[in-house]
Amino acid sequence: IPDPLGPDWRSRINSSTVDSTKLIQAHIDAACNSTAATLSAGVYFISKPLRIGCVGDDQCCGIGLIGESPSSTVIVAMSPHIDMVTPKAD
Repeated sequence: IPDPLGPDWRSRINSSTVDSTKLIQAHIDAACNSTAATLSAGVYFISKPLRIGCVGDDQCCGIGLIGESPSSTVIVAMSPHIDMVTPKAD
């Protein structure tokens, strides 16, 4: 998979980089009735894994995430040592 930010992507992560983890997770959690959340075009940096999947027998929320397009929506982990996505736990 080609790196959409190029080989020097780490240089874009510094003290002024906005962490979008909570913003994206809120979009995922708000998408209910077996729909995936949508994310507008842009470059988003995350510091923790995004949690995706159904929990319990109630309304199924947070089953997935769809970007505006593969070429215009990019999620970048702020560290190479975190998972990008993990399943929600009960």
